Amino acid sequence: MKDYTLIADFRVTGIAWFKDSPQRTYAFDFAYFHQGLPTVTLTASGGAPDTNIGTLYAVSHDMGSLTLYELTLSGEQTTWSGSTNIHSQKYIVQNVVAGTHLPVGAKFRGCRVRFTHMDEWIRIRDIGAAELPCGVAGSESIYIAPVVSRSASTSNEMVSVHWEWRIDSRQPYDLRWWLARVETIQKLMTLLIGRATYAESMVLFDNDSTEPWKVFFPTIAKNFQPILYPTSIPVPFSEFAVVAHTSVPKWLRVAEDLKSTVDLHWSTVVHPNQYAQLSFLSMVLALEAYHRLVFGGQYMDNDEYKAAIGDWQAHIPKTLELSHRQSLGNRIKFGNEYSLRKRLTEVLRNLPDAVRERLLGGEPLKKFVDAIIEGRNSLVHEGTTSVNVSEIIRYKRQLSKLLWYLFLGHIDLPRSPAFLAYLD
Repeated sequence: MKDYTLIADFRVTGIAWFKDSPQRTYAFDFAYFHQGLPTVTLTASGGAPDTNIGTLYAVSHDMGSLTLYELTLSGEQTTWSGSTNIHSQKYIVQNVVAGTHLPVGAKFRGCRVRFTHMDEWIRIRDIGAAELPCGVAGSESIYIAPVVSRSASTSNEMVSVHWEWRIDSRQPYDLRWWLARVETIQKLMTLLIGRATYAESMVLFDNDSTEPWKVFFPTIAKNFQPILYPTSIPVPFSEFAVVAHTSVPKWLRVAEDLKSTVDLHWSTVVHPNQYAQLSFLSMVLALEAYHRLVFGGQYMDNDEYKAAIGDWQAHIPKTLELSHRQSLGNRIKFGNEYSLRKRLTEVLRNLPDAVRERLLGGEPLKKFVDAIIEGRNSLVHEGTTSVNVSEIIRYKRQLSKLLWYLFLGHIDLPRSPAFLAYLD
């Protein structure tokens, strides 16, 4: 099987059939796009391919047996009339498992995944290096493990060491669960190395006696960046290794408990082409959500507030347009929530003085918060902003680094010298 990856396009051909109708076979053309949606084109004579889509099995020369899940008709269909009456139909594919034919709902007990920049972050080339235990979370045992590969040349054997995450589970999980787990680890890797990182390869296995099966899935447009230098890494591997056994299980909980704010922050880091204004708004929303989830924040007792607002709502003039009355009613309904200004101020004041000073670059806290509020309000309510684009980009970066610092604080890695240097 060729060594295809998740970060490069490729194409394979072969023979395919739907699991529920194996009697009919098709010419099979699978195209993987690492910055878009994979597709498969089925071609056959004697009538159009089935529209009753199920799991597709295939065999190709380059990848062996394939299982393709969750096919969706793309709408592209070609027919060649005449004596052959050949039809071709294109589908969008969600997930592919290479190396076997699996039933729907198949479950797996382990996963290995390699990410971009991982070898540069770890920087250990010793073929005798030991794996790093990264803790236990429920039924999962998690490791960062070396993989030794050998390739023969005309004169000698070349040996190299690469690193990957490995998760062994006592409880089997389906493909969708494992894909979500890989994404959670990807978010952690992005936090640790300070830039977008992407899965290069992913394999699943059922137990130690089975051959691992490679997985291919749709991936987002990528923000590939140049080589990773030690001075640009927020959390060096040597510091992470000391607390990995507690930090990784904590991260799995944090990523779930703070999912909305983690996802907002991560999406701005890994998407390369977002407008600065959109990234800025995403960061503001992420910080507001973070404060709400971690600090809470209401001006008065919630039961007392609910008792009071009935009288306030009754005084909204009936002469106003219905939508206007509903808008005012909603403002009253949620009026007990802390304002964005108060939330940002409280988050910043809760930082150690040295961290806040370094993060804001000496700018007074009130001036910084005022600028964030002005930029947010003008973009949301006026569709433009008096704050110029270069300032919006600067504030977006400062908010991103603040979230970086806060997230790592939940997993025992908030205040290392390397991370404080990264804040500059």
